[in-house]
Amino acid sequence: MMLFVNREKKEQQINEKGFTLVELVVTIVIGLIVVTFVSAFFINEKKLYESQNQIIDMQQDLRTSLSLMTTEIRMAGYNPLNSSDFAVEKAIHKTEANEIIFLADFNDNGTLETASERIRYALNADGALCRAVGDDTALLYPIAENVENFNLNYIYDSPASTEKSDLRHVQITLTVKSDDVKRNIYNEIKCRNLGIKQ
Repeated sequence: MMLFVNREKKEQQINEKGFTLVELVVTIVIGLIVVTFVSAFFINEKKLYESQNQIIDMQQDLRTSLSLMTTEIRMAGYNPLNSSDFAVEKAIHKTEANEIIFLADFNDNGTLETASERIRYALNADGALCRAVGDDTALLYPIAENVENFNLNYIYDSPASTEKSDLRHVQITLTVKSDDVKRNIYNEIKCRNLGIKQ
């Protein structure tokens, strides 16, 4: 009987030893591999999330700036009181490939006040699409950043004309870039208030 008890004690001692060093090392290595894959997945997802947010912000800036430009350019030459002081030559000051300056009677008083009714859109040297209001059109305020291309194309009543009084449409092309992503947006604006005979 003593022999049987000693044998049980030896088996119990063997079973109570716990994990071997090899088992612990294998478990730690497997755990590290799992943690590495999980953290790599989360880091990748975070980068993707930030990239998508940049693209969304960029597109929203594009839409907002284009909407503002469309509304204001459409108003160029607006003369609600048919004022004789108002002429198309006064309404459109500058039409260049990357800049436009125009006036509109935004406050409906029948006179053109250049301090508040003269608008300029241009691309600055830092790649920002800018807007200026008033006489001092040198003070441009950015409305969209990271603009790679801002192009204005003017469509006149007749193909041979470049007279401001014959201007009917303005085509806007904007290209914005953020890191390795580029977005283009295009709009054609009908100048509703130009060429209307008083």
